[in-house]
Amino acid sequence: MSSSYLTKLEVQRMLGVNAFGMWRLARKCEKFPKPDQKARRPVSQDSEEVWGGTQVYSWAAATAEFAHRGALLLRPLPHEPAPGRWAGYRDTPHGPAMDWDTDLGTIRILHSTEHEAATEAASALARSGNKDGIATVCALFGDVGFRGPALVAADTAHPAIEYEASWGDVGELVGQVLPWWPGLLRQSTLIREWRPGAAPTEVEVPANDDERILRRAAANPHFDVTSRAAATDMANTIRNERIQHTALEVRIFCKEGYGETPNQVVAGAVPDTRRHPLPVVEDRELVRPGWQKVALRTDSGASGKLWHTTYNGTTWSEPKLAAVLTPHKGLALASYGGRLHAVYVNDQSDRSTRDRRLRHVTFDVTSWSAPTILDGFQGIYQPALLTYRVAGQETDTPPHGPLRQDRLTRGSGTQPQQVRAAHTGGRAWPRPGPPGYHGSSWERG
Repeated sequence: MSSSYLTKLEVQRMLGVNAFGMWRLARKCEKFPKPDQKARRPVSQDSEEVWGGTQVYSWAAATAEFAHRGALLLRPLPHEPAPGRWAGYRDTPHGPAMDWDTDLGTIRILHSTEHEAATEAASALARSGNKDGIATVCALFGDVGFRGPALVAADTAHPAIEYEASWGDVGELVGQVLPWWPGLLRQSTLIREWRPGAAPTEVEVPANDDERILRRAAANPHFDVTSRAAATDMANTIRNERIQHTALEVRIFCKEGYGETPNQVVAGAVPDTRRHPLPVVEDRELVRPGWQKVALRTDSGASGKLWHTTYNGTTWSEPKLAAVLTPHKGLALASYGGRLHAVYVNDQSDRSTRDRRLRHVTFDVTSWSAPTILDGFQGIYQPALLTYRVAGQETDTPPHGPLRQDRLTRGSGTQPQQVRAAHTGGRAWPRPGPPGYHGSSWERG
């Protein structure tokens, strides 16, 4: 929920009182909010007292004298509100929304947990003239309250101020239980088709990126049977977990309530469980050989492989597999001597030996050279490369931790240009400085 602060003048305008009237309020009403001493003020307000907008707006709604100026959904509800009316679906920049006409005005419910969605949507309506006549905008908070999903509201009269609203109160104003969609089924296509009184739609939980990649791997004929089985097993595990999570959301938000009172909410969609759960291997040791084969692959389908492409000033070339590049934690690149130089740590094929020596390769516009192992130069994380001209003595370098570019003394002298590799070497850090490359070989700094 966003935080908004009000100056003394802004509080007076909100409550419709003058300076003397506000002075009286602070002494007459014990619960009148006090200035926020910890607020982060703009520079222009450094010397001013400020009040929490939510605190003042909520206090006004609960105070008979100022209720008509307070937060709309925190005011006392009408004794017998007339039944509300569903006013249709709306596509908005902040997600799918539904409008409901009530005795307090039209309430727009955004089916989105986007941060500050309510205040941003209400502010946009206020700036554009609010042709739809929206009184307040509600957005999902992402949690469950005592009477249904937690809501954050922002009134178009004061759009910068967000406050917590009750799903149950909105339901009473509307006169019916309100629809809600679990996170993985909160899709505009489903919400757009909903109508009052509709039964929950059974929907297949969509696959995420991990599951889609694993399904493609399982269908790849270049993988052997054990590797495809391992990929299928992990994909099935992911799908089962996503379906279970969605079903649990529906049970918590729609069937459970505070005490014996059920939440005033109906699911707009529920997960299709007709094929649930998918089969998975209980003994994880059985899939280990398949994953080991995947990890040790070195062809174009292997994980950890890099592709490169060149740019001629107009277009990019077709990507090509850089088979020699198998970094563990990323690689460092630098242009030097008419070639592109790359340095990286821990060739994947040497992982079993925990070899952390740096590798160095070059690219001459057409192909990559074979890796050169830099004996005596080790690293743990991604290294860095820096080209510079020598201009005096380098500053000392600590034996642990990464070398920052600003630790080197650079200049514009006439000494030959060099390239240096900065890396974390732990106890194996070469002293007194990082390795240097002079066009043909590497040497200690």
